[in-house]
Amino acid sequence: MNIKIEVRNKYRIVILVFMVGLLQGLILVSFPALSSVLKTALSLSDTAYGALFLPQVALTAVGAIVGGVLAKRLGLPTLLRLSLIANGLSQLALLSGVGMGGKSGFALVAFGSSLLGMGFGLSAAPLNRYPVVFFPNKPDSALTALHTLIGAGLALGAWMVGLLVEMDRWHAFPVGLAGLALCLLLLSLAFRFPADDTEIPKEVETAKLMRASAFWLLFAAAVVYAFCEGLFSNWAVIFLQEDKQISPQNAGAALSAFWAALALGRLLTSWLVSRLSASVVWLSFPLLMAGAFLCLPAIDSAIAGIVTYSFAGLSCSGFFPLTVGRASSRFPQQAALVSSLMVAALMLGVGLGSFALGSLRSLLPLATIFQMAVSLPVLVGVLGIMALIGNKRSEEQEPSLLCASPGNLRPQAREGIIICPACGGENPEDAVFCGNHQCHKALGEFKYVLEEIQAAKNWVEHLADKVTDFIAKPQFVIIHILWFAVWILANEGFLGSAQNFDEYPYSLLGIILAIEAVLITGFLLISQSHQSAHSEKRAELDYEINIRSYRKLVELEKRLDRVLSKDSHKN
Repeated sequence: MNIKIEVRNKYRIVILVFMVGLLQGLILVSFPALSSVLKTALSLSDTAYGALFLPQVALTAVGAIVGGVLAKRLGLPTLLRLSLIANGLSQLALLSGVGMGGKSGFALVAFGSSLLGMGFGLSAAPLNRYPVVFFPNKPDSALTALHTLIGAGLALGAWMVGLLVEMDRWHAFPVGLAGLALCLLLLSLAFRFPADDTEIPKEVETAKLMRASAFWLLFAAAVVYAFCEGLFSNWAVIFLQEDKQISPQNAGAALSAFWAALALGRLLTSWLVSRLSASVVWLSFPLLMAGAFLCLPAIDSAIAGIVTYSFAGLSCSGFFPLTVGRASSRFPQQAALVSSLMVAALMLGVGLGSFALGSLRSLLPLATIFQMAVSLPVLVGVLGIMALIGNKRSEEQEPSLLCASPGNLRPQAREGIIICPACGGENPEDAVFCGNHQCHKALGEFKYVLEEIQAAKNWVEHLADKVTDFIAKPQFVIIHILWFAVWILANEGFLGSAQNFDEYPYSLLGIILAIEAVLITGFLLISQSHQSAHSEKRAELDYEINIRSYRKLVELEKRLDRVLSKDSHKN
């Protein structure tokens, strides 16, 4: 985007946008943090309480999709203002519904939940787009910082609600949020936002996005992740108070710890992605979430609840912002629509998770449900790996990369220009390497061995290369050390009163490691065979070039001898 604004005005808008992100976090936590108040004032069952989040989910999806499509027609500033209006009204509806009580109060609170969802959905496009606009060189870090503020709002809101409920002054929370939304709305009207040149998605491009398997894999991963986040957050206070007999203040502190750890984890994520592979960091979070679900049933005190929910917040911290960044970078021409759809996926998963858990609780205790939920982070990890593989394959099949067949792997000179066979870029006729710094291939009349082998690989071979690259990094060792430590401590009774599932000498762990060793060995052999094939082809090509060079030199030497012999005869 071409943004022409003064530096001072730019910083004002940056602060405003990030303040809206903080407010969004505070408002998002209002309903789950006030769960005990809602259930008492409205006499709600667990199923009815879970149903409160369904309109929020539906309106979030509608708002996100509408906002993404209308980002150009209405403008990002207008979407931001509409989201502030909807969020402010949601808090007033929450306050009025609780005061009214009964069925009318429940309907008004549900309407407030709908307004919250609409506000959050409409804010998706501006909140996920403006950080990238203002910090184009560090989009992942900027997005993570914005989501860190949202997480900070979630943590601060849960802590504030816990204190206000103890003081019987919980009414001040929705009133204060409505007032803050009004202040930010007035400031947004006073500031001059950057010119918005977001392209209107063409029908062809939108259809292409809807057919892209990589997008739907990321969408599904976001939904399942949000399902996990909803299980952690929306039921934390009820689980700790009713199942673990922990006081409301300590239960609120545990929920605050969850959101605080989520915010701090996002700060840590923004630092990690600048030093490690973003894909490795991204896929490490599902493993942490699985560990958090295993630890929840073992909570037996207020301190254990705070520590466990802190770990759960850390495990949820960086996955969603990195998913949004990955999806937006994969489809940059429709970044506003993509980010909005990712937010819709987030709320869809959170709402479904809360509602499903409310329905299941009448059949199973929460501790059992949390143990069963370990399969959800595993599914998130599988979807993430499939998205990475699909993204890699789609990048190799881009029309600009002429690597589909060996016949396309030769440069073609025309009017003093050499076309790079790898990226299609134009280079001067005297160039030795491609001028594109991301390509930098040697230009000449010979085959491109690496491109030929990459084009012939299937998805299993690509997966083998990914696994081989990962196990050669220090992160592989660190993950296994943490895994072994948690496994041993859990089975020795140091993590709570949960039943041991693998007694010493840890036979189950040995079986899992044996299976892992077999799989890793297979992947290593597959990758090694391709490396050997690459080396053999490279050696054959080197030999061919050496032979051709030798023949050219012999031919030149003969021609030079003939020229010298003619000169000697003339003399």
